Amino acid sequence: MNDVIRRLQDAAHAVGETVDAVPPFGPGATPARRRMHVGAGRGRTWLMPVAAAAAVTLAVAGGAAVARHGGGTDDTAAGIAVGPAADPVFLAHIGDPGDITIRSVTDGRSTDVVPRPATDEGFFAVQATRDNRVFYAATISDGCRSRLYQFTLNGEGKVASHGELPYAPPGGTEITALAVSGDGATLAYGLSSCESEQPRVSLVVTDTATGGSRTWTSTHPASIRDLSLTEDGRRVLLTRAMGTAFGISEVHRPPRSEPPDSSAEPSPVNTATSAPGAEASAAFESASADPAATPPAPDSGVPGEAGASAVPSASDSPGADVAVAASDLPGALPDGWGCSVRSMGAEPSGSPDATPNAKVAWACSGPRDPVLLDTGVAGTLDDARVIKLTTTTGTPPALIFGATITPDGSRVIAAQTTLKLSTAEEAARKDDFDGIVAYDLEGRQIEVLYAHGDRGVVPIGMLDVDGTGRNFLVSRPGELGEITPSGYRTLRSYDVPPQGVPVGKVAW
Repeated sequence: MNDVIRRLQDAAHAVGETVDAVPPFGPGATPARRRMHVGAGRGRTWLMPVAAAAAVTLAVAGGAAVARHGGGTDDTAAGIAVGPAADPVFLAHIGDPGDITIRSVTDGRSTDVVPRPATDEGFFAVQATRDNRVFYAATISDGCRSRLYQFTLNGEGKVASHGELPYAPPGGTEITALAVSGDGATLAYGLSSCESEQPRVSLVVTDTATGGSRTWTSTHPASIRDLSLTEDGRRVLLTRAMGTAFGISEVHRPPRSEPPDSSAEPSPVNTATSAPGAEASAAFESASADPAATPPAPDSGVPGEAGASAVPSASDSPGADVAVAASDLPGALPDGWGCSVRSMGAEPSGSPDATPNAKVAWACSGPRDPVLLDTGVAGTLDDARVIKLTTTTGTPPALIFGATITPDGSRVIAAQTTLKLSTAEEAARKDDFDGIVAYDLEGRQIEVLYAHGDRGVVPIGMLDVDGTGRNFLVSRPGELGEITPSGYRTLRSYDVPPQGVPVGKVAW
């Protein structure tokens, strides 16, 4: 029996073909091919071993497989029925070891755990359907391999069933982002090949009942990050990872008895950098790509290429707005990049005749405008429409810390921050804000869902929207929260060391 099941699983693994003309979903939409297992190579090592999980028996029916939690009799499902949209009662949270913890939204208590499949394979992404009971998850493992899983919850938040799906990405690729439609019929995931230089990036959209899939390829190496689907699975919203650079500069001030020397340049202290265009090579990029992460304290270098100047101006008040000339921003950055500046206050200079030296924190980042793909239209990922977000002031947000599309496909929800004041003219503008903002599909701001009180100091990240489209799961450094029609509420707090750590992938 087990041998038959294994052969059925292997036969069901499908890999989507590049879309030139849009084929229908179905069992014959893509040829089945055996899953490839690769040897040691690029991958991620999961650090904390866990006890071996109880053996589970997989059964295959109608192209989908689910194993009963904890063993026991077989539990098969051919496209599990998803209930109507409901306010979330539970959330799924991936912790550092790669396990998925189920928590109550009401009080944050743990109700159950989905253990990682193996010591070298941990969960990396998780998403929920509209009823908050059916979840899909993806793993990454040593040897550059990803797999897809499904689990369901009962009314008490206990795992009722879980198991590996009978289709998976090809070997030599890793999943970088995951999304599921509200009705549970469509699964989308970003893929990146494991070449160290110029990785191949693609988007795969799969029918969860049959395993039939389609693939959109890209000529650009920037991996897919934020990923979401509409209720019917027709539209996909995503962002691409971009390089970033950040750091701290000290502005030396002359003695009080002398007029300020406007030509004096600040000397960089405790600065950190990533080469523009390099993906995830600096700590700030990891925070931008993963909204749940806190930018760590910078440690060395200057932004951009050699000769790049640091930001020269700041006020004495921490968090105060900073006015700088565009020519004074870090140089050698690609077109389209923007820089953000905040004052960190003043420090004594050591001389009784000198004014305190001021420090400024700056961050330069490439655009992360969301991209909208219609799965019913032929083309490549590069043909998808870029949505240029524009605030009511007529300018784009300085930085985007996560974006998603609402289930009905009418709005883009973005977590934005306005750390920057890149010109003197912008210094006078006080109507920008940090928070969660709704835009229409043309990129026009239509509603502020939540305005962050501590402007520009603590960024807020977008994690997920529920099946109703009314409730948003967000993060702050060391904290998970929800934004509902009633306002903001903390769901769970975490102890975050000074360097900052991601709280994990979370969904509801």
